[in-house]
Amino acid sequence: MKSHPTAKSIVPHQTLEQLESDFWGEPPVGVSSLVSKCYELRRKRINDFEAGDFRILIGQQIGLPFLVPFAINLLDDNAFIEGDYYEGDLLKSVLTINPEFWKANPELKENITRIFERNKDTLTHEAPIDQKIKAELIEAYSNLLSLR
Repeated sequence: MKSHPTAKSIVPHQTLEQLESDFWGEPPVGVSSLVSKCYELRRKRINDFEAGDFRILIGQQIGLPFLVPFAINLLDDNAFIEGDYYEGDLLKSVLTINPEFWKANPELKENITRIFERNKDTLTHEAPIDQKIKAELIEAYSNLLSLR
């Protein structure tokens, strides 16, 4: 059985490049600002990450086994933490991760499910989040639950 990292088992002063032993070097000339940012974040120590950093890389499906446990810890403290764009953007990035990741990591899926369930009433009735975003979060969560 494959052992999956947890936030406690990952050395947070390391970079994603160090953890993956995969060094990308400098971004190619002429790439988008998003691609350049991904290259930059891979060289940043994980304990220096902010919510937006996790949102960017997770949204690009980069470093998921190492980053998702930390993102889940952030979401456990504040399910609607704002990365860079709007309240709940990190939650949306995590909920919309490739289904294969969740199938391979049922314990992480269980953790994010618990967090969403604990905050569902707040999302529905209290969270100052745009109705469109609320609907997208609920749909993403529903899709996550439907995974087998």
